[in-house]
Amino acid sequence: MTIREEIWNKIKSIPINLYALGNRPIEDHCILLPLTDSALHLRLKASAALPQIEEAIRHIKMKNGNSLLVEQHKDYIVITSVVPE
Repeated sequence: MTIREEIWNKIKSIPINLYALGNRPIEDHCILLPLTDSALHLRLKASAALPQIEEAIRHIKMKNGNSLLVEQHKDYIVITSVVPE
């Protein structure tokens, strides 16, 4: 399993509240972009989902103990597994 797949499997079902669409999973608010295997790239259907996703995954830990880092780029976000500080 790639890092991208591991991160996606870990977060895709986490519910977030966006507008009147309460408790909808993250996967309903994103389009998966399979650009690399070493990070998860997502295009958001609405930019308002970004803070909700950041909050929802803030405390998620990967199997190796790493945390998740969200970086915003022009047209998509990148979620990577990083060693916690």
